[in-house]
Amino acid sequence: MPLARRASVPHAAMLLILAAGALLYAFLGYHGALRAYDDAVAAPVASYVVVSKHEEKLGRGRTQRTDSLLDLRLDGPALAGAPQSAQLVVTGRVYRRSATGDRWPARVVNGQPLFNPRNTGVESENRLLLVGLGLILGLAGGLVLRQALRNRE
Repeated sequence: MPLARRASVPHAAMLLILAAGALLYAFLGYHGALRAYDDAVAAPVASYVVVSKHEEKLGRGRTQRTDSLLDLRLDGPALAGAPQSAQLVVTGRVYRRSATGDRWPARVVNGQPLFNPRNTGVESENRLLLVGLGLILGLAGGLVLRQALRNRE
């Protein structure tokens, strides 16, 4: 396959576009979650308490992943529109630190609890992976572009 062996400007451009897309998606996804939470500042705040925690396996074979979940129950007086229970997906680090009885404040928006993305860690972990991917693709694209320009001479 000669296309995979020889560096060319289109290959470099493709890698650089993918790198830019990964970095842009990392930026927009994380800041979008933060903006949604910060925009709900006027929403009523409900206090949830951790009832239990468990890990759930999703997918099959190579696409299998494990989600760390906290089962939460509404603590205190019932708030209009707030669900009595909720499940929260968190990172492994937050999962290991969490214990039964921990309190999680949530803003209730349209009948759904909205937890602080800074505390769950999922958005920041996804952002870190996408930034890493973007940097690797950017470096590879730069190297391929350099080699392609040398081949033209």
